[in-house]
Amino acid sequence: MPWTTTEHSPNTLTRPLGPNEVFIKLVSDIGHPLGREHWAVNYTVTIRPRGEFAADLLPTLIRHSWLHLRFQHPSLAAHPDSSDANLVYTVPESADTLNQWASQTFFIKSDAQSADDVIRTIAPALDAQLYYIPKSSQLLLHTAHWRTDGVGGFLLLGQLVDLMASHADTLLSGSLPDPFDACAWGTETTRLSPSVEEAGNMPLTPTDEQKAIAQEAVGTFAHVQGARRHYTSTIRHTLRPYMPEPYSGPAGAATLFTTGWMYRVDPTSSWEENARKYHAEYRRGLSKEYLLAHREYATMLVGLLRNLPAPEEPPSDFDISSLGVLEKYLQREYGSPKSGFSILHAGLGVEMLARQGVVYVWTFRDQLTLRVVFNEAYHTEEQMWEFLRDVKADLLRELGVKE
Repeated sequence: MPWTTTEHSPNTLTRPLGPNEVFIKLVSDIGHPLGREHWAVNYTVTIRPRGEFAADLLPTLIRHSWLHLRFQHPSLAAHPDSSDANLVYTVPESADTLNQWASQTFFIKSDAQSADDVIRTIAPALDAQLYYIPKSSQLLLHTAHWRTDGVGGFLLLGQLVDLMASHADTLLSGSLPDPFDACAWGTETTRLSPSVEEAGNMPLTPTDEQKAIAQEAVGTFAHVQGARRHYTSTIRHTLRPYMPEPYSGPAGAATLFTTGWMYRVDPTSSWEENARKYHAEYRRGLSKEYLLAHREYATMLVGLLRNLPAPEEPPSDFDISSLGVLEKYLQREYGSPKSGFSILHAGLGVEMLARQGVVYVWTFRDQLTLRVVFNEAYHTEEQMWEFLRDVKADLLRELGVKE
């Protein structure tokens, strides 16, 4: 369903959470009693001003650009209501209201050595949050996973740095305008994100064929059982390329467009055989029939999750998620050589409350990065470094690459 104004306030809009969002939210909320959020997503970029931009001007510039980004992507400030069934967005009615939101969502962490120090301290929050860490020159975007996905977060950070570059000359020549006066607040509601089901025009009432496709996808989760006899990993796809405009591009950054299913291989197969099987599975892409069945698939997953008995042995292996080449979503340079910004490094991770770890892989500035995310209650840092060294050694050996 689309966003609609509430009966008592024309400045407040609401819509139901879609099944895909509900599924991710159910997984994430298990950590709330502990003051954490499972699968909350953290995106980082390391920035370097180009030209003679003074470092002491950065906090003002970042804050102004953050509020401008909210205007472009108002769903950054949309959050679940008390029932957890609907999203709510309220248009800021005054400069004070907007400044209050900024004070609740933008933070400067002068004492932190890096984003890693900050991530350990973040509690669940209603809206997306932005942190600036001066000592490491990092920007950290933190959000609940139901709000966006790996691709979306980097699209958002790229647009944020682009806004910083566009406002830099104004700041250098004087002062920035008041962000409440600079934007036509109230018009941003036309850019509130729909659910993926609405964006993709997925039918409310599935056909028998769509039910069968959804059931087949749900059935792959049974592969996790008996994993001692085989290896199972998640096949992750972004739905963004399959969405109509504007949701297939940067305008859809603050929307959850992710899907996936489980795929298993036999441990007796060779490294190359398994690699080729997974490669072929990813290359298949997504069919039109799968997309039309996705609302039903997500609805079935929600039902499965709500009725899932506690596993005898929770997953304890490592899953993997690849972002590919980040330059598809994030430029290396923004703005002019005199008042622009370079992005030197980029990173992604989720908060893990379970025993299972996740390995993220991406390429940026011609460098392949492997990052492992894990729960320190179950694994030590040295164990994880050893794991990454083993993965690196396997890759080099099997691909025939010499360092």
